[in-house]
Amino acid sequence: MNLNHAVISVVLLLCTFIPLQETSASYESFELSTTAKIIVVGDIHGDYGEFETLIRAAGIIDDQLNWQAGDTQLVSVGDLLDRGPDSRKVMDLFMRLEQQATAAGGAVHLVLGNHELMNLIRELNYVPTDEYKHYLDDESADVRENYWQQYLSYATETSAGMSQQSLLSTFNTEYPPGYFGHMQLFSTKGKYGRWLLSKPSILKINEVLFLHGGLSAKFPLSTLAEVNNESVKVIHDYMEAFEQLKLQGALSHLDDFFSRQEKIARRLLSAGSDEHKSLYQSFVNLSQSFYLDGESQFWYRGSALCHPIFEEEILDRVLQHYKAKQLVIGHTTTSSRVFESRMKGKVINTDTGLYRKYYQGNPMLLAINKDELQQFDGNQWRPFEVDDGQYREIYQGHSYQDWEQLLTQAIITKLEPIGTGVTQSKKAYLEHNGLRFKAIFKTENIIPRNASKDKYRNTDSYKYEIAAYRIARHLGLNMIPPTVLRTIKNKQGSLQLWIDDTFNEKNRIEDERYPSEYCVLSYQASLMNMFDILIFNVDRTQSNILYTEADWMMWMIDHSRSFRTGKHAPKYLKAARLRHSLKIEHQLKNLDYQSLDKLTNGLLKRKQIKALLKRRDLLLKKLAEHE
Repeated sequence: MNLNHAVISVVLLLCTFIPLQETSASYESFELSTTAKIIVVGDIHGDYGEFETLIRAAGIIDDQLNWQAGDTQLVSVGDLLDRGPDSRKVMDLFMRLEQQATAAGGAVHLVLGNHELMNLIRELNYVPTDEYKHYLDDESADVRENYWQQYLSYATETSAGMSQQSLLSTFNTEYPPGYFGHMQLFSTKGKYGRWLLSKPSILKINEVLFLHGGLSAKFPLSTLAEVNNESVKVIHDYMEAFEQLKLQGALSHLDDFFSRQEKIARRLLSAGSDEHKSLYQSFVNLSQSFYLDGESQFWYRGSALCHPIFEEEILDRVLQHYKAKQLVIGHTTTSSRVFESRMKGKVINTDTGLYRKYYQGNPMLLAINKDELQQFDGNQWRPFEVDDGQYREIYQGHSYQDWEQLLTQAIITKLEPIGTGVTQSKKAYLEHNGLRFKAIFKTENIIPRNASKDKYRNTDSYKYEIAAYRIARHLGLNMIPPTVLRTIKNKQGSLQLWIDDTFNEKNRIEDERYPSEYCVLSYQASLMNMFDILIFNVDRTQSNILYTEADWMMWMIDHSRSFRTGKHAPKYLKAARLRHSLKIEHQLKNLDYQSLDKLTNGLLKRKQIKALLKRRDLLLKKLAEHE
């Protein structure tokens, strides 16, 4: 029997739809100005112990856990809840410190994260079972018994043969003791529900925006007050509608977000003159709201993960609208488990994996004091230096220029056939001052005498590997491994760095692997398609699109069958959709014959460069269409 969708028709509270004016966040403009120090904490995820130790060590609270930071502004960028064992204790501490900080002339701010959102709308997959025990005293024995009787009544009709004891065991697993106390306190009228619904999802202090996830292209450019009040209204009204639909038996506690929407959408289609039709329609509309969407400020990871060639334009649009210079976020745990910045510090990610048991991270605090940034690791404050704006300029601790030198100068210790592909490439093992690494050595150089007349259709040359790398670098696309010209055992060829720990596109599709944000793939795919059109690459396959395991960075290899002289895109790319980027447009416009001739230095013929520039013009036209 599947009890996951057992209908429980009794609710803890009599719920009604409450209009917007009764439900709005408690700030006025959500734009604050202060000369005080701002201290930011990333995702806490129920790890009360680490959080308390951290802010005590930083002098924010004393040994009695009371506020002692004066006029300091403490900001949480969300996700106080879930995963860890003490989410309720974290909330209680925040609620108490809010009052104490205000009395001292300071403030404690919380911007809602996706885990606060999920608890409010009853998506509880990440609530540890042990967390519910903290709500036992808030759970009425009569209420729990009432739910059990409803569950038993439904289950008896649909699961003949199961003993009452087995059903009780299943009930207690699906609704652990304390579950209904948690539900009551997170309702629109409950202690924590009311508190969370009073919080913003985006806040501006001085020239810094604080939110949980990120800023997508869909983010509405209205006032901060409108964004916060509208998002709270959507969440509140969704909560109320969900309770009403459970009361009717149309939905169950255990229905997830998407199955709820599907069920009510089906009811709406067949509703006719059903008295609940307006409720069904309202629930479907709420479910499809931007504020419950994966690209909302609660969920979007593009600001932390996706290619800055596109993301910086999206970010700048919002920063300029709100007259801000910087965005501080959490949500996406940094790969280094320390603070990371992007785009010359326009984005600072503070999710360092504070909950060590789950993330193996480092509890840290970020301080913003005028234009000075500092970081606290639990022991000392140190300056925090933002990034230099370069993207993918470093691989395994070395710059691309360093790798080019290493590939040129390192000793070849072994050379062996790869065993795949048609160009008889070899795998080279290299060593330089104790550093050991691998590379691919290609010597194939098929360029028939009549190649020019045949539009270079039958060419296959290592020279094109080097030309492709140099042009990609010139455009700022650091997606081809460092590649140099080198002679090994009296054979000249291309030597390209071997990228470790990768899987290819074929593996990804077969294993149904996807990154945590769609733009990680779509942005890189657009850049790849653009580049393949530019160089007329006819050999792009699922096997020569690689991704590094740790960060989903795409690596493009195998360009020896490129630089045909067709003036249009290769057939397989004629319908390719390209994403517009002002940076790419600018780089393409700046290409000219002289710069390309100097860059490729004899690797390409005049006709090949001329054809590339024709395709550049085609690309600019296509990009303009998608602007």
